[in-house]
Amino acid sequence: MLKLLALLPAPTRAQMVAMYRETLTSQLRSLQTAFEGFPGEELAPLVHKLAGSAAMMQDPDLSVPARAMERALRSGDGETAASHWPEVRAAAARTLVALEPF
Repeated sequence: MLKLLALLPAPTRAQMVAMYRETLTSQLRSLQTAFEGFPGEELAPLVHKLAGSAAMMQDPDLSVPARAMERALRSGDGETAASHWPEVRAAAARTLVALEPF
């Protein structure tokens, strides 16, 4: 992700970082709110969006566990999906910290 951002002109980079930070924060908030109340089939699209955002930004630290969580949700394995949630949150926190200098 940081290599991708380094290739962009400063104004574009600032815009991309602001957009990703806002999107990531919003998606995490939605997931946190929904996680305990929704069945897997309703959570899967939310996790899919998070994983897609991370993948577009070349952020495998976040996209990989989010995709694993999505797969578990789509297969009906709520226990495995729940086991990925702490990893997804931690990866998102690391991403947000990595974006701070930008």
